[in-house]
Amino acid sequence: MDALAVVRLFRLSLGLIALWALFYLALRAYWLDHLRQKLFAIRDDLFDFAADGGIDFAEPAYRQLRDDLNSLIRFADKVSFLRLLLAHFVKLPDRVTQEMADWAQRVQQLPPLARRKLLGVRQKALAETMRYVIRRSLVLLILSWMLAAAALLLEAADRVSQRLPEFAEALEARARAEQLLTA
Repeated sequence: MDALAVVRLFRLSLGLIALWALFYLALRAYWLDHLRQKLFAIRDDLFDFAADGGIDFAEPAYRQLRDDLNSLIRFADKVSFLRLLLAHFVKLPDRVTQEMADWAQRVQQLPPLARRKLLGVRQKALAETMRYVIRRSLVLLILSWMLAAAALLLEAADRVSQRLPEFAEALEARARAEQLLTA
């Protein structure tokens, strides 16, 4: 190996280490702060809804959702793809499963506006958390970019296939016109 190759390998290694450090040390901390900020905003929106009389502050469904958001904010740094995967395969205690079912049942008994708001808040919080989980994992981040690119390609192919009949009709009309001219 000559000196130029060693220098190039060294520069490549430094670049990869710098990218790794940027991703794992800077971006992950930023995304954690960003998640917490989004969760604070979602919780504030829920509080404003209750303060405006949309739901009673003492309502158990409201209190449980607020407590869940507070827990998610506090322990957001513990959320990862591996932990979600493990949680999926490990059977939750019956108490936790029952609490989730009870919450869903209490929400269904609320007026429609309050029901939509609480379900929307939970959905927003879970969506932000899943975005964070994807961003936090380099493998999932790259996979999501690949899936987004594939979705764009499929959408473009779908648009082209939808326009094919128009294109075929135009070609057929042109062929007929040329046939009439030559006949």
